Amino acid sequence: MSPGEGILLGIVQALTEFLPVSSSGHLVLAEYFLKIHTPGIAMEVVLHLGTLISILVFYFSELKKLVIDFFTNRDPAGRQMVWALVIATIPAVIVGLGFESKIDAFFSNAVLVSAALIFTGFVLFSTRFIKPGGTDNILMVSALAIGVAQAVAIIPGISRSGMTISVALILGISNITAARFSFILAIPALLGAGILKLNEALQLTSNISAGAIIGGFFSSAVVGYLVIGLLIKLISRDKFWLFSIYCWMIGLIGLSLTVT
Repeated sequence: MSPGEGILLGIVQALTEFLPVSSSGHLVLAEYFLKIHTPGIAMEVVLHLGTLISILVFYFSELKKLVIDFFTNRDPAGRQMVWALVIATIPAVIVGLGFESKIDAFFSNAVLVSAALIFTGFVLFSTRFIKPGGTDNILMVSALAIGVAQAVAIIPGISRSGMTISVALILGISNITAARFSFILAIPALLGAGILKLNEALQLTSNISAGAIIGGFFSSAVVGYLVIGLLIKLISRDKFWLFSIYCWMIGLIGLSLTVT
């Protein structure tokens, strides 16, 4: 793999990881229709690490404040946010570890992925009818509901950011807080996935050039940082629902090519 290919993969990873269009769904459809195969688990870990870094950098000051608030209780709202993140992480851990083999089977089913993208579109479109405003306070029951949404998004074709932000908005959480909670919630998900695959990835790094690894890492980190900012602007302007059109289009195209 060349450095240019690594950079391209990093850009694609960042765009589909944070925009509510399902990165796993695009991967499955690309492999099915274009006969494109991923370069291996090692590159996947590198790209996920890059997008993880983009979140840590973008929200560095807020993450620092959350850590301080949690251990000092200087701001009770900060401690509550940390516990909300913990609660929201649990469902995905249970589903990911308990149903890993069954979920893996979905990655070979292009019809299911196409249908999941259409479902994602309906969830995104529902946010169009939500009145502006909302609370910045995330209750534990709301955190659990968002966590269940993230667990459902393990299915390829269902967007993690799309589901978590949409459910947060539906529950009456403000646009900016919904986006921030969703992106910070991605940290344990990306970190956990990387740790689980790290040992296997280290055994396969010899198949990928250093240039591709460096290019993929930095492109996913830089583009990821920019995409987070872009998505926050769209959400603040109540334009989040527009991504539903794209999901419907890709899902319908996928179904038309697989069913016929």
